[in-house]
Amino acid sequence: MSKLACIFKALRLPACVIIQLPLLLGYTLAFPHQQEWHIYSLLIFIGCIDQIYICFSNDVADIEADKINNSRTFYSGGSTALIHYPAWQTAFGYVTYLSATVLFILGVMISFVLKNMVIGIFFAAMLFLPVLYHHPYFRWSYKSRGELLQAVGTGVILPVLAYIICQPASTPPLDWVPSQFAAYFASALSTTFPDQTADRQVNKKTFVVRLGEGVTCGMMFGLMVTGLCMAPNTYPQLTALYATLCGLLIAISLTVQDKLTRIFRDITCGLSGPLVSLIWILTLKGVYSSS
Repeated sequence: MSKLACIFKALRLPACVIIQLPLLLGYTLAFPHQQEWHIYSLLIFIGCIDQIYICFSNDVADIEADKINNSRTFYSGGSTALIHYPAWQTAFGYVTYLSATVLFILGVMISFVLKNMVIGIFFAAMLFLPVLYHHPYFRWSYKSRGELLQAVGTGVILPVLAYIICQPASTPPLDWVPSQFAAYFASALSTTFPDQTADRQVNKKTFVVRLGEGVTCGMMFGLMVTGLCMAPNTYPQLTALYATLCGLLIAISLTVQDKLTRIFRDITCGLSGPLVSLIWILTLKGVYSSS
């Protein structure tokens, strides 16, 4: 693989939606009927730097697991850049520190310009989440807490930060937070399924490694139902239909084994992405209908 291709793989461009969508949600909540492109451009830039910080730090921290992972996807399993070019590890470390420094400077500058110190707190939280995730002293990703950190980052911190940057003088509405958190938690759980074999070998205790596929599938369906039920402006008929379907699949996923378990695992993981989009749409529909 060429060096240029490895660099693009390290950037994990298909995964940018995981960071950019929450920022877009916060922006839309703040400006439901107007376009402030200079502010949204700033949010896109923040999201891009945050993605570099997360992706490069992840490659450095998980290099041992990535070496033995043969089932990686666009969203999990590492970029393999350091596997093809091990000498880049120091450079990746520098890029991680540089991107973290840029985020820190942005946080300080925006906080002072907008005269809102809460923005600085959210930037600090955004910087600290990967530390909790990867740093050897914490390493929460090895203790069944990594998925929770991802849900907090994408479901709470990023959209609230975007809203406060857009509307620094007002308090963000938080009725959408439970549904977003639940949906992104389910989505984070789904990304650990392909990596479970490698995670077991390096003793990385993700939820699926610790609890098994059946129980984790049940958790995901429960989170999906919770997220859908709590989404603003949810249609009762849609919620009832979805809850019934999820209830049946939860029962099956907890009882069947082997091939059927894999089938329902795939169904669960396949539903998690569209569900995030559905809850996102329902949230925005609630915003526009109430404004």
